[in-house]
Amino acid sequence: MHDNDGFWPKWVKGALYLWDLGFNDYGRFVQAHHAGAFVLQRLKDNANPLLVRNWIGPNVGVSMVGDNGRPMPLNRALQQGELAHHEPLDLDVLLSDSTEGDLIARVVCVPFKGQDRYYLTNLPRDVFNAVEVAEMYRIR
Repeated sequence: MHDNDGFWPKWVKGALYLWDLGFNDYGRFVQAHHAGAFVLQRLKDNANPLLVRNWIGPNVGVSMVGDNGRPMPLNRALQQGELAHHEPLDLDVLLSDSTEGDLIARVVCVPFKGQDRYYLTNLPRDVFNAVEVAEMYRIR
């Protein structure tokens, strides 16, 4: 069995779980969140969550709805230049799990050595800014 398939811990409320690219699983993230745990994970390059909002400043969010009135996939928003060009990015995304339902989570993008690095988290924006989230992951 791949170790990713065996990684379903008993979530501890208030604990912070950090996992890397090999353990990327939206369902696991949603379950951890609903159990009261905090999660921080780096997203794979091909991750394409649905954008809900782009935070361009403190308490200033821009809706990211596509032509169909639904959340826009991250890759399409990037290709079409829909995201306000600033660094770092701080986004709300919609995640779904068949047993736990939908969840609005947070994706931050902080460049590192010339590459964009995306992180998925439920850490509160009013406590941790995007750079702090990326730094926590870096020193994990």
